[in-house]
Amino acid sequence: MKALWGSVAALAFGLAAAGAASLDPVLNDPILSWNGPVPPDCKNAGTTIEMDSCAGTVFKKNYLQMIALYNGLASKYDAKNRSLLQASQRSWYKYMSDQCDFATAPTVGGTINPIIVTECKNDHTLVRITELKAQRDCQEGDMSCNRP
Repeated sequence: MKALWGSVAALAFGLAAAGAASLDPVLNDPILSWNGPVPPDCKNAGTTIEMDSCAGTVFKKNYLQMIALYNGLASKYDAKNRSLLQASQRSWYKYMSDQCDFATAPTVGGTINPIIVTECKNDHTLVRITELKAQRDCQEGDMSCNRP
């Protein structure tokens, strides 16, 4: 996972380079390509490597759910609203990355840092899932959301 977060700069570049026509909000996303070993019992993970792998597995599962929700929404919007959704997703991703870098700065250099960063990003991803579901489930006439 440490190498995964070393690729965040490349991910940020991917956000900037992603084409407007693409439904995937992030190109070459290292989160999606991560395939770390998963301990058989994450509830009793005892080593930093096991905890890191467990956190990464949970994060990837939730991140994939978020991408599926995003792609489902994007496919229902016209070009203008799809572009707005994509801009929102890119801004959210930058905020998540920057906020977790800030929040976890005291642990940089420690073996616990990758776990704490992953858990922070997972927490933000869960919030984003809730936001995307609210958009997906927007009822006609509800002016607090952008109904697809």
